Amino acid sequence: MKLAVVAVAAFLAGGVTGWLVRRPAAAPGNRSQQVKAAAPAGPSAADLAGIDQLHQEDISATLSGDPAELAKLWTDDAVRLEPGGPAEVGKKTIEANDWKDRAAHPGAAMVSYKPHFEALHVLGDWAYEWDYFDASFRNSPKGKAQSFRAKALRVLQKQKDGSWKFAAVMWNLARP
Repeated sequence: MKLAVVAVAAFLAGGVTGWLVRRPAAAPGNRSQQVKAAAPAGPSAADLAGIDQLHQEDISATLSGDPAELAKLWTDDAVRLEPGGPAEVGKKTIEANDWKDRAAHPGAAMVSYKPHFEALHVLGDWAYEWDYFDASFRNSPKGKAQSFRAKALRVLQKQKDGSWKFAAVMWNLARP
């Protein structure tokens, strides 16, 4: 919990500091101009569409269970924090671990994955969001589906081509 608070605070501090440095200067003593300059514009329609596209690709890749498809969703320097494991740093590390998991559980498969987004904040080329997600999986092709509910905090980064990728994802099981 402490790490999550520190990570979000550091992200917010960096985003706010970057925004403050880039915002247009207001004339001294002109408070109304200062307020206008300090109010960031909301996310563009293109940004929202790009983030929605990432969400759809995440659902599709997660349900496919294909580590190569999942890897396409990460920035090169991404960080994934999963329950009970070490920090996974870098897209190559995340993908390698996904391949190891798949090899260790060859018959396992995601049956369902439904994120429910609670909040999204876009700050220029960065965004953060949190959600709950409901999912179910099978440990083997003939195994009974097991369901769970989890919560996630994700940091997204806009790419040069306008698409969005995950820069950091942290999740844990949610209590019912």
